[in-house]
Amino acid sequence: MLEYGIRGAIAIQIKMPNAKDFQRMFAYDFDLCQMLSQITKGSIISVWYRKLLKSGNIMENCPIAKGHYYAHNISLNPATLPAFLRSGDYQISSLNYYGKRKTKSYQQVVRFAIGFKIY
Repeated sequence: MLEYGIRGAIAIQIKMPNAKDFQRMFAYDFDLCQMLSQITKGSIISVWYRKLLKSGNIMENCPIAKGHYYAHNISLNPATLPAFLRSGDYQISSLNYYGKRKTKSYQQVVRFAIGFKIY
């Protein structure tokens, strides 16, 4: 069971033309349960999160039971993408954990990366 207090670190990265590696555009650290409970209806994050919920069996709020979660064939409406995102290859990487990073209290729970392309 994922209890309250679970944290997340997310990074959005872009692969520049002719580059071998992705470059970080921004990174954000957050309290996962607090974020899920405070998603503002109508916000871009809410729109994306609702789409994620419809595409799989992702839990909607905390506590999150231990299990196998998935999302398949997610497709976003281009109108929901920020205008500053140009065509290209992107990656979202996420790390969810308890405790404080780089200390003995740190306990990794989930790490994943999602690649996507904007045309």
